[in-house]
Amino acid sequence: MLKIHDAANSGILHPFTLPDESWCITHAYNGRDILTLEMSAADEAYKKIAEEVRVEDDKNRYIIKNIDEHSGTVTVDCEVDLDDWKGRFWREYRSTGSYLADVLDAIKPDGWEISGAGAFTQKATVEASEGEPLKNVVALDILSVACEAYGAVVNYDALNKKLYVINPESFTDSGEYFTDELNLRSVGYTGNSADFATRLYAYGKADDDGEPLTFADINEGKEYVDDHSYSDRVISIGWSDERYTVPENLLSAAKEKLKEIAYPIRSYECDVRNMDGDVWLYKMVTLVDRRRKIRIKHRVVEYKEYPKRHDLDVVTISAVVPRIENE
Repeated sequence: MLKIHDAANSGILHPFTLPDESWCITHAYNGRDILTLEMSAADEAYKKIAEEVRVEDDKNRYIIKNIDEHSGTVTVDCEVDLDDWKGRFWREYRSTGSYLADVLDAIKPDGWEISGAGAFTQKATVEASEGEPLKNVVALDILSVACEAYGAVVNYDALNKKLYVINPESFTDSGEYFTDELNLRSVGYTGNSADFATRLYAYGKADDDGEPLTFADINEGKEYVDDHSYSDRVISIGWSDERYTVPENLLSAAKEKLKEIAYPIRSYECDVRNMDGDVWLYKMVTLVDRRRKIRIKHRVVEYKEYPKRHDLDVVTISAVVPRIENE
């Protein structure tokens, strides 16, 4: 059931209904879910719709951020309620050599519970650049940078004040296939190779003489890594990040970064059927594209869910994981 809060934030909730196909939730990779409502301007509930008013469904709470009314039809976009994560302010913030659980415990809003952070056992530094703190930030900003530093994603339960920390790499191949012969109603394809490269030259923090760190000594004298899994052509690109002071860490990061650009960015928007609701973010599946005669493992990076009409659900799968950062 949908409920809208009183505009005065008095705690009073007003239940309202919409046709099952007129509202959906877009589950985003970074956890910033969007509730979208479509209604008539003559609808009784529209009288209570206003920017910054809270709306709930059975599972989460959202805040109205955009209202678009044209020709008597209204589209309302509501973002998951993250106001608690915007309350505390730091003029400067930097955490060095810390566990993710400790970072989140230090910045979480009052009353919030963190789940899953203990699975990240590596230590990392959360900062703007080598030795430079983040400046003029709130907890949500720090959380975004921390997610990138530790390779984590988060989901928010604003109703129950719970933050779920997830390692997307823990979702290994499910063994399931997406194919138009079996469980796809339609597929939209997007391909892009604007940033394509097969060789990455990588450099870390510079020493006192201005020479940047390289991993040549542990990489057969080469300051670069190659990835020819898609093309045997040599297409070079350079990358520098002064946060890296250890050659082994720089080498590992360079391989991961090149993996993201050594293959064209391909994503598919799929109308899914016959999945029995068995679709969730970060799930790994194999897409069989019969037109292009390819079979590639993809991850679910967005899930548009119609809670009352799952036959309308749409998933977006991609072979390249998007970066965790503010839009």
